[in-house]
Amino acid sequence: MKRTASCISGFFYHLALLLCLGLAACEKLEEGLSDGTAYLPDPEVLERVQNTRLEVVEPGVLRFGTATLQERAGSMRVVHLTGPTPYELGYQHGILLRDSITRPTFQAYADPLYQGQPPDDKTPEQIAQELERADRKVFGPLERSTPLEYLQELKGIADGSGLDYKSVFRATFLSDYKMVTIVDSALGGVGNCSTVLASGAATGSGELVVGRNTDYEGQKQWIENQVIFFYDFPGAQRYVSVSTAGLLKCNSAMNESGMVVGGHFMVLSPSDPHGYSFTVFEHEIMRKTSSLSEVVTLLTENPRCGSFGLSVGDGKTGEALGFEATIERLGIRAMEDDFLVMTNFALDYRQAPHDIAGKLNIQMRDFWGRYARLESLVRRHYGEIDPAKMAEFMSDSVDGIPEVARERGAGNVVCGPLNVTSVVFLPARGVFWVASGESGIPSCKNEYLGYDFWAELNGEAPAVMPTSLPGYAWSDDRHRAGQEAYLRAELAYQVDKTDVDEILGHLAAARAADPEEPKYYRAEARYLLRRGLNPATANSADLEAGIERLQQSLDGNIVGAQANNERALSLLYLGRAFDLTGNRQGAVECYSGILSLLWAHGWRSFPSGLNKVLVIEALMGMISPYSGDFAEGFAPSMYE
Repeated sequence: MKRTASCISGFFYHLALLLCLGLAACEKLEEGLSDGTAYLPDPEVLERVQNTRLEVVEPGVLRFGTATLQERAGSMRVVHLTGPTPYELGYQHGILLRDSITRPTFQAYADPLYQGQPPDDKTPEQIAQELERADRKVFGPLERSTPLEYLQELKGIADGSGLDYKSVFRATFLSDYKMVTIVDSALGGVGNCSTVLASGAATGSGELVVGRNTDYEGQKQWIENQVIFFYDFPGAQRYVSVSTAGLLKCNSAMNESGMVVGGHFMVLSPSDPHGYSFTVFEHEIMRKTSSLSEVVTLLTENPRCGSFGLSVGDGKTGEALGFEATIERLGIRAMEDDFLVMTNFALDYRQAPHDIAGKLNIQMRDFWGRYARLESLVRRHYGEIDPAKMAEFMSDSVDGIPEVARERGAGNVVCGPLNVTSVVFLPARGVFWVASGESGIPSCKNEYLGYDFWAELNGEAPAVMPTSLPGYAWSDDRHRAGQEAYLRAELAYQVDKTDVDEILGHLAAARAADPEEPKYYRAEARYLLRRGLNPATANSADLEAGIERLQQSLDGNIVGAQANNERALSLLYLGRAFDLTGNRQGAVECYSGILSLLWAHGWRSFPSGLNKVLVIEALMGMISPYSGDFAEGFAPSMYE
């Protein structure tokens, strides 16, 4: 009884903590986001831009003044930006990539509230009011904290592409918006990133080898429009950034001094919009630093907004640091045994106590699982790591939870379905390999194609050996087929989330291809139950099928090993489905099953423990039947 009382009091403490954070976060409303007019350049710069014509040099090659776009193998485009002013830098970006930036799927980034697909019960006036609130709460203060040169560059992207400045600003700083609205991010899902930096005794040559993955929403827009940007303009170091059209992102980049940077979403407290965003810091590191000490100075002497991580390596020395940052604190981690792994949770002693995801055990199976898997891969191949081996690491599909530890198409894996960028850097030699942008599969499951930094800048033939890296090889083709079908469902959702028939078709195909993957059953069940419970589309067949899918996701004779929290998530969905269909006894048994998992495994262990918010919901379900909104009741992220 003492242990049970302690568990319950602990849960309600954390629930109170969560509510307090939500009430306290960013309540002050300030002036909103400007229209960008103030960032127009001098008349002579505008005249120079207006007098420059976009030229088609040959098929697949565009030129705008001294800036160029070239289509390359693997659906990749290489863009050289030359400025010389920040506005011209952005204008070149915008006009060369106009067709990609103006695609409807760009709204996945430009609309921070609904990703271009607002709910039917919201009027345009209500949506405009919500967007204005977001501008006044986050984007406006963030704009006024951003150095002028980046605002001018954003205005240039907007004018070159034909979009409005506000859309381009919101799209670029979507991650920062979510970091500032920290509790919503913790409950609603975050961007996932993984970086490995290894050198010295860990690598075959002793050189620094860096592997970098970005997992991000809007996968369809990003991967179909992936771009390798080369920045070569006066007053800054030259650098390359692997990103996507229309965003001033720099979260996988290397400069001419051999500095490499990777950005990481984190859920740390406190978070605030008054300061440099991690997007700005990434560019600043590339443009202005040539050593880790200069990076430390940059991060300590300038105000920081949001809550973020940065992994930074120096190819000259082989050293690397991991930074975990909020407005109040800067945690710094050094390499241990000549390597450093970073994902999306805090490990530095200064930040770990303030990690909301860690405190509530939200999404920690994924955050910790990727970290543990990458660390184990480094140690297993210690002393032999090279670019080819690093590509295998970054495209790995073995679940990082020790009790699971099997290949999965959708689990707690390094290369998940929503990976948009995967890069391997060898900065001492100025070469790097980018997973090609073939659509329909995660970027990290494509071939890694080689690029030569110096040859690209000098217009010479590249000298990259090997010219490509194969990455991870599936041991079971069913897992590959299931992942690809699951990704097709996600891409269909990004295009039109109301087309439930198409989404369900892809999810059923994923389940049929890989019947051992429990996540496919849960995903299919969510859509079936939401449609079956919606008054406009209510039907018993969907309800029965949804309940059956959840029961199958718990049946060890059907599905493979999964984390305890995954089982608890199925039980929560099933309990709510029973409550909403009048089966109270079945619901109580499900909620009781969650508490049994809690009793056996607790909540403190990231891999084997349970999400505290999920267990609070189970306790609420034991007290009274669930009667909430059918859509909210089956939302996927907040209990993972």
